[in-house]
Amino acid sequence: MLTPLCLLARKYGCDKFGAKHSYSRWYWDTFQDRRETIRKVVEIGVGEGASLYMWREFFPNATIYGADIEQRRVFCDERIMVYLCDQRKDADVQQLIQHTGPDIDLLIDDGSHNAIDQVDTFLAAMPLLAPGVTYVVEDVRYPWSPEDFPDYDVREPILERRRRHDNRLMVVRHRG
Repeated sequence: MLTPLCLLARKYGCDKFGAKHSYSRWYWDTFQDRRETIRKVVEIGVGEGASLYMWREFFPNATIYGADIEQRRVFCDERIMVYLCDQRKDADVQQLIQHTGPDIDLLIDDGSHNAIDQVDTFLAAMPLLAPGVTYVVEDVRYPWSPEDFPDYDVREPILERRRRHDNRLMVVRHRG
């Protein structure tokens, strides 16, 4: 089934839907009822910016923040701001949260796709974020064990099958 978010992903050329990944259906199921109330979305790893434009259209009242390691990908547009950030550096991740504020609704790590970087970025960012955040790590090769993160609710949603070994999300929320 093509959801409205799948169609937006296709419109902008975003890899969250299509042959590589099946994330857009999960995002639709999770956020369709909150589209109007989401105010801040942060995505680490912006590439050419396709998903930022998708998020901007999907969440009509949100400011979309991006973070990327490459200076050439830093830009501003209507309701979009991209910051220079190396997710391998805790200080950069902490500075990103200072720029955006801790009251983020959705934070997506689509950065290096390296397992160590994904965990380290999470450990640097999550304690700084407000309790209502949904933290999503995309392109996870090895699932996270909830026992490794006892202070958080860690889940791996069931996604539509792809032949890629990294078509996997980890979704983390504060307990409580």
